[in-house]
Amino acid sequence: MVIQDSLESRDNNLGNNLEGAGMEGVAQHEGGVRSTAAGSASRGPTRETDTIGAMLEEEIAIQETKEQSRLAEEARLRQQVEEHERLESEEEMQQLKDDEDRWERHRAAQLQEQEDKLMAEALAGKSLKRKFTVVTSVLGRDGKILGTSSQEVQAAAGENVRVQFEIQENEAIQSDPEQDSAEHEVEVDACDEEVLQQAQEEWPELSWHPHERLRKAWFHLWKVGVLSGAQIERRWGLEVLWEFEAELAEELVRQRATQASQDILASQMERPGLRELVVEKRMALLEILVAQWRLTRRRVSVIEGMFLLKICCWSLIFVAFGYLLGSTMGWVQMAACWKELWFGRVWELRELLRVQHEEYLARVNRHKPDPGLSATDKQALDALLQDPKKKSLLTKLCALWKGVVVRRRNSLRVLSHLKYSYLRGTVIYAHGSGGCSWDNFRICRMMARMGMLVIAPDGFAYPKNTDLGKMRHKEVQPLKRASDDVDYWANDLLYASNADGSHTYSTQASSVLDNPDKFRDLYEKCYQMRRRELHWTIEKLPRWIRTQGFFIGGTSEGAMTVSRFDDQRYAHQVLGRFINSFSVEYCYFTPTMKCAQIGGNTDVPTLNIIGTKDEYFGATES
Repeated sequence: MVIQDSLESRDNNLGNNLEGAGMEGVAQHEGGVRSTAAGSASRGPTRETDTIGAMLEEEIAIQETKEQSRLAEEARLRQQVEEHERLESEEEMQQLKDDEDRWERHRAAQLQEQEDKLMAEALAGKSLKRKFTVVTSVLGRDGKILGTSSQEVQAAAGENVRVQFEIQENEAIQSDPEQDSAEHEVEVDACDEEVLQQAQEEWPELSWHPHERLRKAWFHLWKVGVLSGAQIERRWGLEVLWEFEAELAEELVRQRATQASQDILASQMERPGLRELVVEKRMALLEILVAQWRLTRRRVSVIEGMFLLKICCWSLIFVAFGYLLGSTMGWVQMAACWKELWFGRVWELRELLRVQHEEYLARVNRHKPDPGLSATDKQALDALLQDPKKKSLLTKLCALWKGVVVRRRNSLRVLSHLKYSYLRGTVIYAHGSGGCSWDNFRICRMMARMGMLVIAPDGFAYPKNTDLGKMRHKEVQPLKRASDDVDYWANDLLYASNADGSHTYSTQASSVLDNPDKFRDLYEKCYQMRRRELHWTIEKLPRWIRTQGFFIGGTSEGAMTVSRFDDQRYAHQVLGRFINSFSVEYCYFTPTMKCAQIGGNTDVPTLNIIGTKDEYFGATES
């Protein structure tokens, strides 16, 4: 093409020169020009064809050489990867063997040391003595240590040792409770200021939220060993100490996983050209996995969705139809009467939206070809899966994809459809000890009618064969249809059986008085279970709900959970709380006086609703 363009430009220049000359010059040179043009016309095409053919052959030879070089380089790099994987496998096996040998030598040394010690004691005979350390602690009424003393004593090996205590009460000292409380608060404030100052000196680069600064300071100083677990428990309580331990374990696991992935990636990228090969191999495997998924995919039915174990899948959703989806209104108009509220479980809402989306895709792709694989593609895929190494990689990728799908399904991402629905707010509701029925259900309906999105974790809807289902379980009713009668004053529209499990109860005063320790332990276990439900639900909320803020509330046992619930980690996200049918005071539901107080941020607006004649927590007839 370059030669042809140059010939055309030359002819154009020659024609322009001839037109620029006079007619007389054209006549004089007419014979010469014609002869020259004729000669060019007779010789030009033959030379162009030969030159183009030679260039094409040369280009083809160059491309074939490059292709052979690329294939050879790819084979060499693939061989390097396989050799690298083999060496890593051998190193791991050798390391495991070395670890087992070291453990056996260590165990043999320990056994030998024990035998030597026993022999020395046998040789010592009667001269052998034992050493004791006697530690005496004086405890107060609430379990607080008032004083401690220790003393070391020695006794013969065969001598019987016993301990004798004698408590002598001296003259009583009058104590002012208000003064003691004030002194305790001053001591706590001084300790908090010291911790904050020390944390600021150790980590000046950290900027914490004002509501979390104190807690973060205690956590970081405890993590590095400056503060002990006893100090954390004395200042914050045993529950916060457990939370610190859980946060530390999660952080360590995340750090180890990140470091391991970085080490693997660094070891794979040391050799030149290996990064491109790894990326190319991953893309090829990804394409194969997509093809395999399209070939073998199947939708999860509603029955299969019933066996999802996470709490969010069984959480109840109450929302007015005007705030749901515009196309969803068609489901309501088909009924004999008009419906204004939708309620159901998260997985039910997800399945309804899936069916709606499938109907939409069927309309859109009605005249489009089937995106499935052809017979040739299926044969090629089956032949590729015969390789054990590729099949192992595909299995790992499948597991990774399944994990992503499970995590997405075990969250509240389905509520993202309501982001732009102009909701007035979001409420996380904790039901009572009998489940989300009776007044609990009516309260949720009232809030949904006001334009609120109500999320109610259901502690009785776990499958019966799971650990949580063994604690609390009720058989659930199927999804309500638009034609079903859902009267507002109906007692139970959710459950199909009575409560069963180790954490179910019906409080009777005589039973509690006969065995107070048993019921105190039972109520505390129920609170811990309900507290984890709230934490888990809040952590799974979509980002837009946590950004806008939400309310929390509950009734009876759920109200007790909300009153004791420590929501300070969520700071400004909690807009308010309401506590219904529970008096925030020391009673049989609260094990200690401290637990009877508000456990969350006291700056959050709180509404407490309690009847005077409440049979459990009222002021006159409880």
